[in-house]
Amino acid sequence: MDTAGRHARGSSMEESVLSVSRVLRRWSLPEPCYYPRQSKREAVFILDSNRCFSHVEPEASHLLGRPIEMLVGTPSSEVPILASPGFASACDRAQDGEPAGVDVSSPSGVRQLHLRLYPAGEGIAIYSRRCVDAWSSLPRRVEDESFALDNEEVHLKMAIDGADLGAWEVYFETGRAVYTERWAEILGYTLDEVENHADFFFDHVHPADQPRVRKAIESCIERETEMMDITIRMRHKDGAWRWVVDRGRIVKRAPDGSPLLMVGTHMDVTEAHRAQRNLRRERDLLQRIFDASPAAIIVFNAEGDLVRVSERAKEVLGIAPRVVDNVAYNDPFWEIRDVDGNRIPDEDLPFARVMRMGQSVYDLEHTITRSDGSERLLSINGAPLFDEPVDERGWIDRSDSVASRQTQTVGSTQYSNEPTRAVFVLEDITEKRRMETALRRSEERFRAVVEQAVDVVAIIDPDATFTYLSPSIERVTGYPRAHLLGRNGLAIVHPEDVSRFEAAFENALLDSSQTVDVEGRYRHQNGEWRYLSIRGRQILSESGRQQILANMRDTTEEQQRREALVAAKELAEKNSRLKSAMLANISHEIRTPLTSIIGFSEILSSAGLPAPLDKFSRHIERSGNRLLQTLDAILDLSKLEAGVVDPHVESVRLRHVAEEVAGDLQPQAQAGEIDLRAQCESVQMETDPGLLYRTLVNLAANAIKFTEPGGKITIRGRQTRPVDGNHANTDPNEASVLITVEDTGVGMDSGFLTRAFDAFEQESTGTARHFEGSGLGLALVQKYVSLLEGTVWIESEKGEGTTVFIRLPKRMS
Repeated sequence: MDTAGRHARGSSMEESVLSVSRVLRRWSLPEPCYYPRQSKREAVFILDSNRCFSHVEPEASHLLGRPIEMLVGTPSSEVPILASPGFASACDRAQDGEPAGVDVSSPSGVRQLHLRLYPAGEGIAIYSRRCVDAWSSLPRRVEDESFALDNEEVHLKMAIDGADLGAWEVYFETGRAVYTERWAEILGYTLDEVENHADFFFDHVHPADQPRVRKAIESCIERETEMMDITIRMRHKDGAWRWVVDRGRIVKRAPDGSPLLMVGTHMDVTEAHRAQRNLRRERDLLQRIFDASPAAIIVFNAEGDLVRVSERAKEVLGIAPRVVDNVAYNDPFWEIRDVDGNRIPDEDLPFARVMRMGQSVYDLEHTITRSDGSERLLSINGAPLFDEPVDERGWIDRSDSVASRQTQTVGSTQYSNEPTRAVFVLEDITEKRRMETALRRSEERFRAVVEQAVDVVAIIDPDATFTYLSPSIERVTGYPRAHLLGRNGLAIVHPEDVSRFEAAFENALLDSSQTVDVEGRYRHQNGEWRYLSIRGRQILSESGRQQILANMRDTTEEQQRREALVAAKELAEKNSRLKSAMLANISHEIRTPLTSIIGFSEILSSAGLPAPLDKFSRHIERSGNRLLQTLDAILDLSKLEAGVVDPHVESVRLRHVAEEVAGDLQPQAQAGEIDLRAQCESVQMETDPGLLYRTLVNLAANAIKFTEPGGKITIRGRQTRPVDGNHANTDPNEASVLITVEDTGVGMDSGFLTRAFDAFEQESTGTARHFEGSGLGLALVQKYVSLLEGTVWIESEKGEGTTVFIRLPKRMS
């Protein structure tokens, strides 16, 4: 106990003690005793100029029936024994400078106390030696009751302190509130930081809880309930919310029944609330796990009755929910057997073993027969459940381990070594076992296939060591299987090919998506170098080690055939080059004299020769031009097939090219009385203008040749856009150009259309054919269009005419 008492906030302890001492000396009063054993029942307290407690000695606190911290700063009128007109009159005289005395009733109301009031500066010092005379004159029964009340006050304070409670008082008339230090500590404050007003309390109550608090207080005011008892959240000084049990009651009312004073306590239950919430979450989680777990979980009580079954367990066991309450661990309808089909005695069933030994069982495999008659194989794991020890407060005590449980009582905590329940996890492994059996049989079949395979199946470690080889290895390589197993396979690979094999293996080991696909030479057991092809991919061994599963095949004969094909290809290319050179030479040798012949025939035709010489000269000219065109076509075809023609992309307008073609062929069209026109859009293209010109010239010339007098030929062209999904593609880079050459000529049979683009092919053949030509026109067109990155096709009907379609990209790549 503080021997100097308590003083008002803002004044030092030394000043308060000196002030008390001065007052006592001034009025020749004895010093008070500060220890209960030595107390002569002197009580000293000081009121400030506003008659609020500024200093309270311990004995005065006991006298007034309140803790010192609740009195300091409180108006004296709020203390019941001082709330009398007599005490107020005595205070008036003391503040006027003269001592005064007054008798008041003790808090219990069974004894009279005499208070002496002395001026102390602007305040009042109150001194009391309890009225021994009045005390002694009371009956012994009243004295006992007074002691009992004093003891009750002490015990109440001890109970509040022992229960770690914070106390509070609220005066309804003024709104003033008094809080204890523990009340402030619960919210993280010191008593000096707490405002002595009810608003301080409400400012710290969670907004969602304030209506409940006010309703509980209102119920006490209206006498609907005697005591307020609610759990609320209050804001801690650090901003966190603390859970508090708030209990209180109205202890003083005015004559009209209106409340004057309400007292109560606060108990911090944050940790208990958090633990309870966590416990609820844990229980809820366990219940959800039990209900939603894919595992089949069942629980038996000590008598072997089924008390809990998860939904999955009902499916596994094939039991209906209504049957669960009447099912025991050894019911005959289970027909529980071991994997060999033998019935299991009750004492050897999993439940009996767990309860008898008090230990878990693992991976037991038994078969049961379900109500639908199907037999299922179950893997069973089970464990005993023991009662938890509970202490005197009802809290679960988990300080002991299951292994150390024994039947005994330690203090108030009891332990038991007898399991009270048993829990089991069931797994239906029927399908799993069937799959394992099927897999084993499949592996046996696969091994049989591998053993009889023509190719070699091998498993190769990262260091190229053979860990498995199928029997065909000896037939393929000549080496006995035992000779190569466990040895590095690269030892028989040609030195020049080793690096390629190593790189292929390394890539497959680094990236499981990569495959091994490598071919090289190996030394056969007879010393001959032969070719071996290996294809495979990465696998993992049972221990998780990377390996290569490979298929090996001797490809010597295939390699020889490939080499023969390469040689034949090279010979064909050589012959093609010779043919091209020969054609070029022949073309040159024929073209030179032919040019002279055509030139002289043109001179003769213009010389005005008499008939029939003029007719002969024109015939020579036509024949010469025909032969020159044939030579040009053969030479162009030869160049195209040899791949020596490269497109030269330029910017060109389609209309200009088409009009140029129509203009150049106009004399021939007019000579045949044919209407030749070009009707093309002015499309700007990035293409080879020379190849485009030759394409259109060949098609138009071909159309002239097969169109009767009075016929019509039209060259059309327009820009189009490819269709992308349901919408036309608007990307200019993706646009294309569609060109058509239409004629009203003789047309073609549908059967000839498939051969129309073949070189030297004509629908009419032989020396008696009606139309002249070499049959190279459409073949050249197809190759020109291919170089222009386009496509070409024909639509034709016999006797109606022909249309050739060409689709070209607007911009060549």
